[in-house]
Amino acid sequence: MTDLLKTRYSAIDIGALGGNESSGGGINVHGHVVGGAEVSRSTADCHVQHAFIWIDGRITDLDPCDSSQSVAHALNNKGAIVGIVDTPTAGRRAYAWKELEPVTLCQCEESRFNCSAFSINDKDQIVGMVDRPHSNPVLRRQMFQAHAAFWQAGEAKLLDPETYSLWFAKDINNRRQVVGRSRTGAFLWDGGVITDLYLSSRLYGEAMAINDRGEIVGWGEKSNGHEHAFHWSQGKITDLGTLGGRDSLACDINESGVVVGQSDIPQEEGDPYITHGFIWHKGILVDLNNLLLSGADWIIERASAINEKGQIAATGIRDGIHRALRLDPVE
Repeated sequence: MTDLLKTRYSAIDIGALGGNESSGGGINVHGHVVGGAEVSRSTADCHVQHAFIWIDGRITDLDPCDSSQSVAHALNNKGAIVGIVDTPTAGRRAYAWKELEPVTLCQCEESRFNCSAFSINDKDQIVGMVDRPHSNPVLRRQMFQAHAAFWQAGEAKLLDPETYSLWFAKDINNRRQVVGRSRTGAFLWDGGVITDLYLSSRLYGEAMAINDRGEIVGWGEKSNGHEHAFHWSQGKITDLGTLGGRDSLACDINESGVVVGQSDIPQEEGDPYITHGFIWHKGILVDLNNLLLSGADWIIERASAINEKGQIAATGIRDGIHRALRLDPVE
């Protein structure tokens, strides 16, 4: 990638599904974006959000059953999509969409409990989480416990069926390496071998994304209680810092090692809480709002995903309304 400070971005408003607001989730190499968007029956007291895909200027509602809430988290380069659908009767369900046709992933034993799908690779391997009864017999009647799950060809498996220490599987690359959050913090799962990504400076956190080179990004809690975005590669962890505020979070990394996420910004006491989307590469952290083309009137609050072309799925705010955006680099 060229010098971050010289790159400028145009912002494309993805729109909504008859309502006002939307948020960007994933993006593939073709520039197709998925996320969640308000539908027309939303009210001030009840925001109804449906999963969507946006392709070449057209937004499509993916919700399979006109549910109260659904969201598409990610899609692969073949156009397969994963996300969740909340229904009043069945609860939260993991879904996949192939050629825009929905398929529930919660089958058999898993159908009794909540489950979510967070990521899909180009081999159509899916990761997420499944709720199961708590492993502690005393708590079993009262609580459910999240377990990191892997789906292939419609079959679900737990990544850690013996100790149940892995909670959420957040991303999977094309080498079938999985990252997420465990009982102790961020983890890497590689062929059944689990690696704890923490160093002594990090007490807790979560791995959010992994590329095919094995580079991992996420967030970790520091000894002072602040949560900072991190980059991990071959055992070395790098604190990405913040945009001057307290906390930051890295959401995604592409094959070129370019990272996107969100960060707090400096604020005076009493100011409304706000974050800014950022981009990071080779030690340089930049506020995406400083890279928008002149005249853009968006405030980019979060950058959720980035593809190999440098296009970014983001969420911005304008006139008090949040919208999903695609940011396109203009060299």
